Amino acid sequence: MKNIIIPDQNKFDSKLKAIVAAGKDKLHVRMDFDGTVTEAIVGGKTVPSLTSILRDEDILGKDYSLKARALYDKYHAIEIDPEIAKADKKNAMHEWWSTHFELMIKSGLGKKHIEQVLLSSRIRLRKGFKEFAQTLAANNIPLVIMSSDGLGAATILLVLENNKIPPVNIHIVSNQFEWDSRGRVIKVKEPIIHTLNKNEETIRRVPAAYETIKDRPNVLLLGDSVADITMVEGARILNLLSLGFLNKDSEKQRAAFRQTFDAIILNDGPMDFANLILAQIVNI
Repeated sequence: MKNIIIPDQNKFDSKLKAIVAAGKDKLHVRMDFDGTVTEAIVGGKTVPSLTSILRDEDILGKDYSLKARALYDKYHAIEIDPEIAKADKKNAMHEWWSTHFELMIKSGLGKKHIEQVLLSSRIRLRKGFKEFAQTLAANNIPLVIMSSDGLGAATILLVLENNKIPPVNIHIVSNQFEWDSRGRVIKVKEPIIHTLNKNEETIRRVPAAYETIKDRPNVLLLGDSVADITMVEGARILNLLSLGFLNKDSEKQRAAFRQTFDAIILNDGPMDFANLILAQIVNI
């Protein structure tokens, strides 16, 4: 299949064989949202997150956009640099998200702004994701979407519903807001979720999600950053098969992805390969 890299074919085949042999009832899926569930490049332009739409389309005002862009430029370079120590990255990500949420609240983020984001044509689900979600639902396989997106779990849920994907078997683990009577954000609930603390401990804080996966020790993990592998950090996993969407290729990033993921999908590719894997597991 074009645009697919499998760093170690024997290792990949062995993991997939073990997951298939154990059966679908022992499987659950952990998946990032921005750049994984969604396409990362729309109309030739990068869409890093739902929050980037809020920023790039000046929905919350130019002052917010300028300050949010400055934060992105400063911290995103740290986020994607494979040579920076994980502990240092983790501290930087917490600093970034905390500062950004303070900026959002100070700028008056409200439900009306989120409604504007949801109208954007730049939100596009990855080709084949709907089929992927439907197969999971039809086979009662839980999908846990773990996201550090700054617009939170409720917004992600609305994106899915707007695309006619019922969250029957889907659990969203992401940031959550507290609102005032005018529909404005007044607080972000703790813990603040960023790219490097999406892990088992975070899932345990969402009992409805954890209860559905605790007896399913095989995991299919999908992400678009090497940091997304932390989605299984602290979990009791029997077999892990990981797929990485390398949306923007570079020599440094490709090397990091090869060390992290069992298979790599290049060039913001579709979900075809993931759907083929899932079909084998559920014996379609």
